[in-house]
Amino acid sequence: MKAGTPIVIPLLLAASACAAGPHPGGLTPDAAPTLPLTVDQDGRFVGAALGWSLGGEVHLYVADTNFSRRVFERLIRPRLLHDATSIDSAFGRRRVLSLDADSLPRAMQDSVDATILAESGVVPAQLSLVRLHARGACTEEGPVTELVYRFRREDLGYGPRAHATVVGLLRPVGTVPIAVALPVAPSGTRARALLVVTALAASRVTTHLASPEETLLAMPTLDAEREDDAGEMLAIAGASDGGSSSRVAVAVRARLGAGSDTSLVSGVAITDGAQTVLGWVMAPMRSRLSAGPAPVERRTGALRYVLHGRVAYPPSGALLLIDQIDDVRARDSRVLIVDPGSGQLLATQPLALTCRDR
Repeated sequence: MKAGTPIVIPLLLAASACAAGPHPGGLTPDAAPTLPLTVDQDGRFVGAALGWSLGGEVHLYVADTNFSRRVFERLIRPRLLHDATSIDSAFGRRRVLSLDADSLPRAMQDSVDATILAESGVVPAQLSLVRLHARGACTEEGPVTELVYRFRREDLGYGPRAHATVVGLLRPVGTVPIAVALPVAPSGTRARALLVVTALAASRVTTHLASPEETLLAMPTLDAEREDDAGEMLAIAGASDGGSSSRVAVAVRARLGAGSDTSLVSGVAITDGAQTVLGWVMAPMRSRLSAGPAPVERRTGALRYVLHGRVAYPPSGALLLIDQIDDVRARDSRVLIVDPGSGQLLATQPLALTCRDR
């Protein structure tokens, strides 16, 4: 086979995909979760949150000031040994307020009250500890709530590996753990073809902002560290009919040019794993790139998406973890938890959120 063949094949596949034309669809950068996090009248949590695993427990973080205030008012304040007029006045010299689940009403104890989703499967969990981090104690301006859940002894074998990224649905979905083996995404020539298919489809969706003569400036590669000319893909469902088709989520960050004009298009699509874009998870965005000190290009208002990971979610196969990176307003960058089956945004979290214990 000639050396140029792997390049020709993706271009031919891309041409056929553009002819089919994807449905625009997809979430916009300012999308809000469909079920905002809250604390109900009984003190139970409602919504979804992102976190990580540690042995037989998981730590979920919520960087939402309104949620933290409700946690303080309904759970922590009634159990303080001193009067506190506000959440900020409650801390004093301490940077963290902790509440052991054993001190909660009996109705909230000894029950499955959350469902932990990891790439390896779905596991029920029990609330163990609530930590409220003071304003400024985390890499976020407002107070942050940390929820610690533990697995039942009989479910420990189903839990995610240590330090794995997890999503917590703050409600019981079932009482039986489920082990899941998610399918593998395409690789090699097929993966490069799929990146080109998706990049040109994103260009077509945003074509009203583009020159009709524009072309890809480089072949995109699988590389989550690259800001452009790259992308990622994750399989979210295998073939249901015994055939070779499957559903694959693809994120792209592609430069396109026409003459001296250069643009960056970025989006996250659902494909058939071959050459058809079935729809969009994150609607494609186009940003103009302007020339800077050679050979650097300067982004003006650029947004880009990185497919960060996935967790098992039986109704849709998997939930997607997507980094929405804002190159101009870095503090606005966030992680999105999206259900590609329903197109719903379940939760968000500031990118690279961390907290100091003291």
